[in-house]
Amino acid sequence: MLTPDRAVCPAWEHLTPGVKVNIGVCHWGYDWHQYVYWGGDKQRTFQPGETFTIHYVMTGYTPAEGEELFLASRLHPRMEDPEPAGEHFGFLQVPSLLAYPVVEPAGTSFDKLYDVRMPYIGWQWYGDYDNDRQVGHTDRYSMRIDGPASAKGMFYHHMIDGNAKRYLCTFWLKTEGYKGPAPVAILRYPWDDKVRKDVVDTGLTGDNHWTEFSFITTMPVITPETSDASQFDLIVKGVGKVWLDDWSVRPLGDDEQPGEKRGGAATPPSAEVSPLYLVDLQCNEAAGLSLWDASGRNNHGRLHSVTWINAGNRPALHFDGTDSCAFVPMGSPELRPEDKGAYKQDSLTMEIWVCPTPGLKGGGVLCYGLALTLQLQPVGDKFQAILGCLDVAGGSLQLISQPTIAGGRWTHLATTVGADGLVRLYVDGQPVAEKALDAKLKLYAWEPTITIGAYGTPSNLFAGELTGVRLWSRVATPEEIAAEAARSPG
Repeated sequence: MLTPDRAVCPAWEHLTPGVKVNIGVCHWGYDWHQYVYWGGDKQRTFQPGETFTIHYVMTGYTPAEGEELFLASRLHPRMEDPEPAGEHFGFLQVPSLLAYPVVEPAGTSFDKLYDVRMPYIGWQWYGDYDNDRQVGHTDRYSMRIDGPASAKGMFYHHMIDGNAKRYLCTFWLKTEGYKGPAPVAILRYPWDDKVRKDVVDTGLTGDNHWTEFSFITTMPVITPETSDASQFDLIVKGVGKVWLDDWSVRPLGDDEQPGEKRGGAATPPSAEVSPLYLVDLQCNEAAGLSLWDASGRNNHGRLHSVTWINAGNRPALHFDGTDSCAFVPMGSPELRPEDKGAYKQDSLTMEIWVCPTPGLKGGGVLCYGLALTLQLQPVGDKFQAILGCLDVAGGSLQLISQPTIAGGRWTHLATTVGADGLVRLYVDGQPVAEKALDAKLKLYAWEPTITIGAYGTPSNLFAGELTGVRLWSRVATPEEIAAEAARSPG
């Protein structure tokens, strides 16, 4: 766990000339992976029966020696002053490197929090969640998810009885002010979505006191023999608070027949689905961490370090330009790409109201994957809009407006993409640029689907106010866009 501080952790030394090897360690030494490159950076594929020899020297430390090296490493100052949220083990997000729960199949009550120096028996819970130290099922400890968001935990089968034929997964949920699709629990094989998974639709909406759920699973039995792991996901696509507590997985005896508790109510029907909008974030909540999608398609938004302000007698979102962003973390099927990454819709319109802070940088305003990226760039004391597009054929284009957008004033921005590939950029209801794509828009399968107030690196974070985010299911006419721009912001 001292990596990447290799100056104090010379754990691997490779001794075979002419061969480049990348090595990764899982579960603090439970298993390790190597990628072998011969003659440069080209990875070689070996055939069955083929053999090769690579020599290594591996260095290990006692816990006392490891602690001494840790305190001398570059990581240590960060441990004294950790970031408040969004820390990462590689690509796995946790609330803080000094305080995160781990997956304990015998019973995870979230009362114990660990830091990076503490050995433990399992993986950390990761995702977008908080450690609640005031609310719990049988104590004052639990995991809280403010939807839309998710949390995941992976466990190795050697942590339980890996020889059992059936297992019982049990957990407790509590909700408050929750609306939208009910939370869904999934037990699955972590590295292949094609393997059958167990799915439990909890049916919970509104306010619910602690409710028990349990189901019998054979997931640890059907996973591939070479992968001794399963993963529990709690997917919260709606808006509101959800607490998870007292999660466990235990083996069942051959004659044991426990009752399952999969939820007593089906998910209530969603709001009426708009035939026009795929996403309609009106940003009128005035408080909280979520943005309700009024389209009825449950493409709700999630806020990160964004504050609410009053803009002309209506709420709006304030972005500080250093840490703020918002996103739709788990989009509906209409927003996902087809095979080869092509966008499913033949045409679309994207619009947003912006009020950049005078004298500061512009930054990312509204991005749909990486297919459509709308940004503001300062030019003198004004801003210009820049729209970037990618297509599935590998082509790209960029549309740029004149620097007429003033800081401290609301401006309506919109873009349309037609089935014929024609892309238009509008500023305050007026078309300012257009070009044609050679192929369909290129999307990417990873999350988030839509990003608001940010694009790419921290240098592209927006400073100012935003509201009224909409994604149409067709190309809006120039007259429709002019009418939208003539309305008040949002």
